[in-house]
Amino acid sequence: MNTIKLPSGLEFKCTDEGAIFMMNAKTANRYNELYDKAIDELNRSNDLRAFDRMHEQVRKECDPQEVYFYEFNNHESMYAYDGDYEAIKLIIDIFGEDIARKIKRYNAGYSIDYIMIPEWVKHTWLMLQRLIRDCDYYLGCGNRCAKHLWARDEEAQITEMRKLLAELPDEYKPEWLTSKKIDVYESKMLNLQPVVL
Repeated sequence: MNTIKLPSGLEFKCTDEGAIFMMNAKTANRYNELYDKAIDELNRSNDLRAFDRMHEQVRKECDPQEVYFYEFNNHESMYAYDGDYEAIKLIIDIFGEDIARKIKRYNAGYSIDYIMIPEWVKHTWLMLQRLIRDCDYYLGCGNRCAKHLWARDEEAQITEMRKLLAELPDEYKPEWLTSKKIDVYESKMLNLQPVVL
């Protein structure tokens, strides 16, 4: 376990289990106090704005790197299937994207760029991927049986793919699916063209 010193002066080391141990943290305890205070306030008053107030104080009083390490350990990011997602997401929510990009990260599961993509866009991508897989199976081992399609109908499947693709803003349109690729699926599925996978 070698000690690492950041330009800010913060010294830390990673334990054999993957947790982060800070030796000279100055604000981690204050972060913990503010968090506990927000939980107490929430329990007493049921006022969800307690966390907004807490975040405001944390921005003023706490070091983002220390908060990240604290939350990395708190969320057991060393074991999490999505890595440090919870810890870095909190940094983004509290301090903003620019500060999050400066954080020394461990077990980074996703890039900041990916995390910043709206969840509805990620969901749309996943749905489009599922629809494509269905079409590929339909055209291959599925033996052109519509029950293997999400929409249970060839035309409806193609219509859904076009609709979802059209809903995405240009900056989030996937390179792996274009209108022309949907045209190819439509041609193969509706016109019974020879299938080349």
